[in-house]
Amino acid sequence: MWDLCDFGCLHVLEGHSGAVNALSLSPKNSSRLASACRDGCFKVWDLDLFECTGTHKDDPRLHLNDLCFTAGGQNVITATHINVARIWRVSVVNPVVTLTDADDTRAVAVHPDQKHVITGTAHGGIDVWDVQTAAHVTSLEGHATAVHSLCVVPGPDSQLISGSSDGQIKVWSLVSGACIGTVADPTLSHPALQVCATADGAHIAAACGDGVVAVWRQRSNGGDYGGAAALLEGHSSTFPVYAVCCTRDGRFVISGSGDSTAKVWDLQQLSHPSACCTATLEGHSGGVTAVCSSPDNSSIVTGCEDGRLKVWATDAWRCMFTLPGHRSDVSAVTATPDARRVVSASMHGDIKVWCLDTRFCTAALNEHKQQVCGVAVLEDQSMLASCSEDDTLKLWPVPLVLGGKWRSPGPEVYPPLALLDAIKR
Repeated sequence: MWDLCDFGCLHVLEGHSGAVNALSLSPKNSSRLASACRDGCFKVWDLDLFECTGTHKDDPRLHLNDLCFTAGGQNVITATHINVARIWRVSVVNPVVTLTDADDTRAVAVHPDQKHVITGTAHGGIDVWDVQTAAHVTSLEGHATAVHSLCVVPGPDSQLISGSSDGQIKVWSLVSGACIGTVADPTLSHPALQVCATADGAHIAAACGDGVVAVWRQRSNGGDYGGAAALLEGHSSTFPVYAVCCTRDGRFVISGSGDSTAKVWDLQQLSHPSACCTATLEGHSGGVTAVCSSPDNSSIVTGCEDGRLKVWATDAWRCMFTLPGHRSDVSAVTATPDARRVVSASMHGDIKVWCLDTRFCTAALNEHKQQVCGVAVLEDQSMLASCSEDDTLKLWPVPLVLGGKWRSPGPEVYPPLALLDAIKR
């Protein structure tokens, strides 16, 4: 890649094993480039990340002389030296449905029945949507201002935890739809920016704007989290704590702060808040804006203002590797139920799916027009839900039309969709 202003080389994309004969930019996304090689394969590149996102192999005896994207950007046509042309599908994902009625959505979660998704709105409402019909089912009313965080507690008495800029955290019964508890600690000087709960509902944690993590312990099974919070201090008070999550075993809370660190808090030490901090995760070059834990408790993922993601092993709280991420701040991150992939989203509006085995981006979803506020994956991995400040909730197939299963680790290798008749030159 060359800079046309000073004619300097910006980057070199490497990976082909022979002469590169042709290049084509996607008409729908100028950051996607396809390159054809003499060795019979072509590659698709992400020019934002400068990495290969897919390798498409033809017969190695065939020299690819030319290629181009189709007008929709979903297919690539290749031509060979023996008058054979093929059509290939490249990794483009379109949403199954876009819910434009989901006005001002700020948070999303999957209902425990896996048949509904739940969204929080900028007006203080909580809406429940049917995944199959995309119909609005019901609304939960009670917050006065924006609901920007949702967390589901599964079980026979399924509950929903909601955090709002009105300074309240509410506990809802997903069985009756009633609010069964309100957490409002007057000692907190800032409202919660994000909330999470342990899988058994025993604890609720909140990320606060003054650099504090607040934790409440459930006093009964009825959603009673009354009393003052345990205040976990350790992050710089100059910066807000942007994100919190609980590990799936309920042992730890992970927090991400504007001070460029994430911290690990041991809930078993909650009676001694000063001893709760087990580890400080350092290495990001900006504020840590998103965190999530893998379902198998083997790793956690942190997202940063610089767009990068880091994956940490929980056995020694060490960074295993860094993913290049996005062009802007990471706004949300979640792990897939099989613990093999991570879905991340950005303030720029794009969503990426990452394979943790190969560290490659296996899908890029670019339909949102503004910041993506939340992402969530159904337990059977059949669908991904995303909500955005562009006032839409999108439901995506996972992935494409490949039997409802995630593709094998990438870069992907795809067969052609069709073989065209010989072309007479």
